[in-house]
Amino acid sequence: MEYKEFIQNLIEDLKEKLGEDVSINLHSVIKNNSVELDGLSIVEKNMNISPTIYINDYFEELKKGRKLESIESEIIKIYEENKIENPIDINFFTEFDLIKERIVFKLINYKMNYKLLQEIPHIQYLDLAIVFYCLVSCNDTGNATILIHNKHMNMWNTDLNELYLISKQNTPRILGYQLRDMDEIMKEILFENLSRENDKEDLQSLFNAVMDTAMNEGCKNTIPMYVLSNKAKINGASCLLYKKVLEEFSNKIQKDFYILPSSVHEVIFVPYNNDYTKSELIEMVQEVNQTQVQKEEILSNTVYFYSKKEKKIMM
Repeated sequence: MEYKEFIQNLIEDLKEKLGEDVSINLHSVIKNNSVELDGLSIVEKNMNISPTIYINDYFEELKKGRKLESIESEIIKIYEENKIENPIDINFFTEFDLIKERIVFKLINYKMNYKLLQEIPHIQYLDLAIVFYCLVSCNDTGNATILIHNKHMNMWNTDLNELYLISKQNTPRILGYQLRDMDEIMKEILFENLSRENDKEDLQSLFNAVMDTAMNEGCKNTIPMYVLSNKAKINGASCLLYKKVLEEFSNKIQKDFYILPSSVHEVIFVPYNNDYTKSELIEMVQEVNQTQVQKEEILSNTVYFYSKKEKKIMM
């Protein structure tokens, strides 16, 4: 089945299953790092907004043998779990006083988003760009956001400096931050995976056995890492701009540290150590970006250095 045929069959089947009370629209969306995706919007009558469900990956799954019916069932489930229950008055976005408390910032790659940056207010930062968006809502299922463009800034009669000062206050207040030891995160992931497959009464002993084996194999000798993100774990790399967080971490470990751009959602702190070089860390970041990170979530292929003495990030 070709991609166009997949789209046609998908839309026709969804219309039949969801009935006449919804309209289904396909549109192209330019995501971060100039990634272009096809998104489906399923909109109920009398509603003016709907979550976008991207379908490109589903076609790849279809080619690998997944049934179309299974894909359709998952799309309907995603729609049911994320649909907006009541119409949203989008006129609020025209009034700056109504939305300025929701304006926050995020970090994206400068070169990979060069074309987009011509249309949106931004500040160049290292090899990155600070950009701004309105956080319409934030919950367990994700964030509803509107990226701020130059036309919005002109409509509000504001400027780049005001956007930055407002977002500098709002982002830490609304999204906060979490800085955690990588070992703790890995233990949690392992525990959650084991819990899906074993009885609770046997879980703790099995977990301890797995961790003991890992320690005996030398996992304790790996590079110490600390993961920084916001509490929503979405666009959490922006926490790099919380200067107090970096300074406090440097004071805690009493040394400089490297910053690895894991993705747009988080960064990793690695305390400075002569056992490894910056070039080795860069090579690791580049390999992970090429093999593990989706293109639209890549932040950078370089590694940054935080100087405890100068209290700033350097490339």
